[in-house]
Order: sequence, then C-alpha cells, then structure tokens
Amino acid sequence: MLKIGVDIDGVITNGDFTPWKNAFIEYFGLNNEENIEINGFNIDEISKKHNIKQEELLNFYSDKTEDIVPKLKVNKKAVKYINKLYEENEIYIITSRTKTQRTYYWLKDNRIPFDDLIHNHNKDYVCNSLNIDIHIDDSINQVNSIAENSCIPVLLFDRPYNKNCELNSKVERVKSFKQIYKKIKGVKFSGSEQRF
Repeated sequence: MLKIGVDIDGVITNGDFTPWKNAFIEYFGLNNEENIEINGFNIDEISKKHNIKQEELLNFYSDKTEDIVPKLKVNKKAVKYINKLYEENEIYIITSRTKTQRTYYWLKDNRIPFDDLIHNHNKDYVCNSLNIDIHIDDSINQVNSIAENSCIPVLLFDRPYNKNCELNSKVERVKSFKQIYKKIKGVKFSGSEQRF
C-alpha cells in the first residue's frame, strides 16, 4: 500500500483556470484586455507583474476560494483512476488552496475518495511529514521543491503552462491519469526509495 499525494487544481480539476483568472481580474480591478493567459494562470507571477503585495494575495485567496470552487470542473479521468488507486492505496489530497468546506464538499460531490485533505503551500514539508510515497502535481515549483527536499518520486501532470520548464531529475512528466495509474501500479521498492 502506497501513500499517494495528489494536487487539486490542474490535476484533479480539468485544467481550466478561467474561474480563478476572472475572480483575480475582478478582485484587483485589472484590465481584462491585458495579456493574462488562461492556461497557466499563475497568480504569483501576475501579482508580481501588477505589484500586488503578498498580504493582498492572501486576502484574495481567503475572500474568493469559497466562490470559485463550485465553478471548477473535475477531470473525469481523475475520478476514474483515483478511485481505482484508492482500492489499494491511501490518497492524500494536498492543495495550496485556502482551507474551506467547499473544497471538501467539491471533492465529495465529484466522487474523489481520500484519506485526508491537507491545505498547505509547503507541499515538500507535508510529503515528508506524512511519509508520502509519491506525489502528483502540475506546479513546476512544487514538484521541484518536493524532489529536492525528499526522496520520493514526483509526477508532473503535463499542462501547457509547464511544458518548457526545467525539471529535477526525480520528476517525471505524465500526460494522463491512465499513465499515472500504470506508473503507480508498477512502483518498485528499493530500500526506502521508490523507483519507476
């Protein structure tokens, strides 16, 4: 049995960041005509571009997460394969989102089984603390940080916004939940480290 860490946005969701983008534009009074990409909507990068302070960004997350979560669509293949993985493994949903009840109910409403839901930006810390065996994420910063600070394999869920990025050697890019399922089913143990 493996402990599998899974991110929500861009992994369990279908990758459409339009609800986040629209809320961000409205909240900060930005011009919708600016070159803000929907794919790869990176709030941290956009906040730097528009000189938005970290405290204001945290307020945005606190104020808007409840409204945005119900608008997000699930990746139907994620539902299928996470359920299959859950039959023999433990699933830990590890998200950088602000903690809300809506996230919990969104997961339940979309039939995503899990053993625990953790809201924390420091996913490398969470993976080490919970002895996660493998983690799946779409964020370059998160996968590289986890790979650098732990001995677990990390799967980068392929998205347009993470294609041309440098990856740690312990990170493997995956294109579908079917591929993730096959890789996890094939994990071999070698001492305390897992290998694909």
